Amino acid sequence: MGASASRPRPAGQNGGVSHSVIALLLIALAGFLLGGTYTLWKTTRPLAVALGACAVLAAVGGVIWLTQG
Repeated sequence: MGASASRPRPAGQNGGVSHSVIALLLIALAGFLLGGTYTLWKTTRPLAVALGACAVLAAVGGVIWLTQG
């Protein structure tokens, strides 16, 4: 048997990433972006506002992804 032979997977394991993992990554990204927003606020406000908007979108996306699953 070569490396390309596929074995049956246990029930419930289709090889994809769990919905809760994706939601957690989106929420973590939102936190990272909020940290960047806080850091840039005094020096570059337009960029800080853009990062803040991206953080809000990532957080909302993570929460919606979590509630859909």
